[in-house]
Order: sequence, then structure tokens, then C-alpha cells
Amino acid sequence: MIGLYPASRTFFTMAAGIVLFSFARIAEGHLWASISRDPELVFTFLTFSNHMQLLFTGFLIKPGFFSIFKIIQVTCSSGYAFQILVVSQWKNIKYLQCESTYKIDHEHSNIDTRLNQDNSALCFHNGREVLESFGYDTDSIGYCFCIMILLTIVIEVLSYIALISKVKRAK
Repeated sequence: MIGLYPASRTFFTMAAGIVLFSFARIAEGHLWASISRDPELVFTFLTFSNHMQLLFTGFLIKPGFFSIFKIIQVTCSSGYAFQILVVSQWKNIKYLQCESTYKIDHEHSNIDTRLNQDNSALCFHNGREVLESFGYDTDSIGYCFCIMILLTIVIEVLSYIALISKVKRAK
């Protein structure tokens, strides 16, 4: 079993990713609150939106598995936050010992598997192989941070515009 990679740089990178993810989710809440007339509807929609984002952006289903939901994967901060966490955790792992193996149903698996020579067991040998199984690049952290900052700013600007138009309509 592997614990969290114990470097301070990794800790601060992961913490910054979580903070940016929180800012983006708060911005999304601002947007829906400024658009909606009913607060209960906002809470209901945000809960549903959060679950859909977690489902299709990498937390529960491998990114790119459902290509029809590509727009959700590209425009949601969840996928970028997940990528920051995964890349910062695994990029410095140089060696993994395969202590246990898992049988894989090759027909129904969506995992990019690394198989032993008997073609029956899943085994990753280092962090790079883990990242390749997700389709992530070790240099993608800066890109993810920039996209999350940009998404947060754009969503906050849109919510401000929606709030201004809502106030003008009320007068």
C-alpha cells in the first residue's frame, strides 16, 4: 500500500488545487444563485451538478470513457482538480512493488492495464505508468492551474453580469 507522497511541494500543490477547486465551485454557486429565483432550486441543481461533474470528470469514471460528455469534462473544474491531485501524487513515485494482483475482465474493463507476462494480473511499476493509465502528462499541473483560475474568473464575471441584469429588471 502506498501512502501520500511526503514532499512539502506536493502537499502545497495539492492544497492549492483543492483551494482553487473550492473557489471554482463557489463561483458556480454564485452564478446559479444570481440566475435563479428560488434558493431551494439552486441547492437542488448544485447537488445534481456536483454529482454529474464528479461522475464524468475523473473521480468515478475514467476521463474520456464517455466521449459524449466531453463538454462537461472540459468546462468543469472537478476534472482539472482531480488531475492536479493525481499528477502531484504519482509523478515522483519511481518504483512500485506489485504485492498483490487483481484479476481483470478484459472485455468489460475501461482501465488501461499494465499486465504481467501471464496476461492475467494488473501491475503498475512506477508513477508514470499510473499517470499513463489515466492519460495524464506529468507537466500538466501548470495548465490545470491556469484553466481553473480562468474558469473561476469567467464564471464570477458571468454571475456579476447576471446579477446586474437581475437588478435592472427588478427596478
